[in-house]
Amino acid sequence: MEATAEKLKTCSCGHDRKSPLVVRRNKYTFWGNIGLFTGISVKPIHIRYQCVKCNEIFDETTDPTELNKYLM
Repeated sequence: MEATAEKLKTCSCGHDRKSPLVVRRNKYTFWGNIGLFTGISVKPIHIRYQCVKCNEIFDETTDPTELNKYLM
């Protein structure tokens, strides 16, 4: 059985979501933002990945298993 590596999307300058030059932009609901403001842990509803070098948003996800990793 072969291990298949998932091909990650990259920005124009070649960075993927695991690169240190890529930042994660979390989006929350209105009540999620209120919860964060008051110190309650909430899960984002949408995540976008942006390269800080070329400023391109090149990947996004709404996958629940991925969103659970970033419970704040």
